[in-house]
Amino acid sequence: MPMDFALLAVMCLLHGLAVWGFLTVVDIPWRRSLGVSVFDFVRGFIGHLTEGTRELETFFEQLGESAIVPVTVFSIRRPDGAEKARFVLPMLHPGPMGDIGGGSLPIRIAQDADGLGFAPHATAGHDFNLVTEREVDTVIDAASTAYQRISYDDTATKSVRTQEGEATLTGQAFGGGALLVSTFAPECADDVEYAVGLSAAAEARSEDVEEGMVVDAHNCNDGLEGEDLGHVVPGSRRSFDMIHGASETGEQLSTAERGSPELGVAWTETPWEPEEGIGPLGVRVGVFEIGNQRTAYVLVDGNNMMPGLREKIVAGIDGVDRVEVMTTDTHVVNTMEAENQVGDVVDHEELVALIADTVERAVADLEPV
Repeated sequence: MPMDFALLAVMCLLHGLAVWGFLTVVDIPWRRSLGVSVFDFVRGFIGHLTEGTRELETFFEQLGESAIVPVTVFSIRRPDGAEKARFVLPMLHPGPMGDIGGGSLPIRIAQDADGLGFAPHATAGHDFNLVTEREVDTVIDAASTAYQRISYDDTATKSVRTQEGEATLTGQAFGGGALLVSTFAPECADDVEYAVGLSAAAEARSEDVEEGMVVDAHNCNDGLEGEDLGHVVPGSRRSFDMIHGASETGEQLSTAERGSPELGVAWTETPWEPEEGIGPLGVRVGVFEIGNQRTAYVLVDGNNMMPGLREKIVAGIDGVDRVEVMTTDTHVVNTMEAENQVGDVVDHEELVALIADTVERAVADLEPV
């Protein structure tokens, strides 16, 4: 009957107005605070998961801001000039997820190095994600520029370890620079904020240490449990623990005895997939020997570690005097879920055995650098 069609038209109009009103109300906070639509994000997110589109990066570009980011490069080469290893530390966060934005940063850094590339996690959180994959090229170009400016030295110090509050820093000086690796293990922690890392690097400088590469080991976290996610922010007790620890480490390195360094490296791709918490860079190890002391730096391509796993790895490694374990914080392992830490899926004993074997191969590779 005509009245039925009229009623249907009125009902469709009411439903349409209700949906329009609901979407408008939901979108108001995003548009007022960020100037973008939440539905652009939802559309881009679904497109990324289902079709692999880059539409999500267009959304992030609308939110992005320019920033000045230090990029520090530490290159080690053989006496004949051939590079053996390269540590590259841009103060950025390798996220937000998958290969979106800076998700491919660690593997691009490793591929760009002539020697074995190490891309440890810098002191930066999600507010320092790259907005598009194109920005990775900018970072790689900056690292290449820094690499060309490196001055080489044939002396290094033995490693030192400083405990300040909950922060533990392992440091070693090479020529006029120093490598510092900070961890809060066995306590749980997540990203160290940009300002805290800059302050720690400044405190590490001394008359004999001109530049400091401050790495966030990012090796102990309990995921998203509890109210405190473990971020180390300016003004927190942990931030001062790290800053004061960096200062003490720098002072110890300035007076430490120097010797001729040797380096051995090894890489294991591992049989695990990103869905299991391990990225394509697998496990990379660099062992420095100065005098009669060997220090192993273990880098796992993953996003943080289950509590206690670092301690198992350290205890399971023989043939070296000191060990520190790091993760790249790659977010290639985080596409469908925010939690996918190293050791969450992978068997701990298998991983420890694989790392111990990789360290053993690195020790066998020791040679003057």
